[in-house]
Amino acid sequence: MASPHLQCGQCVQQCPALVRCVVALDYAFPWDQWLQSLKFRGRLAVAPWLAHSLGAALARAHSQPHPPPTATLVLPVPLSARRMRERGFNQSLEIARQLPGQRQYRLCTRTLVRIRETRRQSDLPLGERLANLRQAFQVMQPVVGQHVAIVDDVMTSGATVFEVAATLQRAGAASVQAWVVARTP
Repeated sequence: MASPHLQCGQCVQQCPALVRCVVALDYAFPWDQWLQSLKFRGRLAVAPWLAHSLGAALARAHSQPHPPPTATLVLPVPLSARRMRERGFNQSLEIARQLPGQRQYRLCTRTLVRIRETRRQSDLPLGERLANLRQAFQVMQPVVGQHVAIVDDVMTSGATVFEVAATLQRAGAASVQAWVVARTP
């Protein structure tokens, strides 16, 4: 289970465009192996289990005092067209499809797109990751006034969810939160 830290040092110094980030697991053995088997070996059968873990973390987060607004729109972090062709699926979408409570929100796959090919985040030093993603995403359908949740598989530096959140805020989203299966401890 993920560590219950309230804010990391980077978030204290420069607050990201997120009202909260819910993380289910630490990106460590054995969960890192499960996520890698989904993402890089196409083992889609693990997606429901990972979604169940994220759903349990969301239920715990909703039971906390003063939770942020409930998400009405859920967006998986989009892959580039090239990565989608290579992989044949979007791991974040596969997890989002399996999340419990889908009657409470709309899952959309065309609202947010990746408009620019970027280098793989895992190939870059932490300090270069945010610049790699700058202006890589675009909102294609209205999000004005929506309470949006971003679904991602792994969060290391936070660069992906921070850039997506900033893009959604510029497009008028009322609030943005991240729902992540695992975070690097």
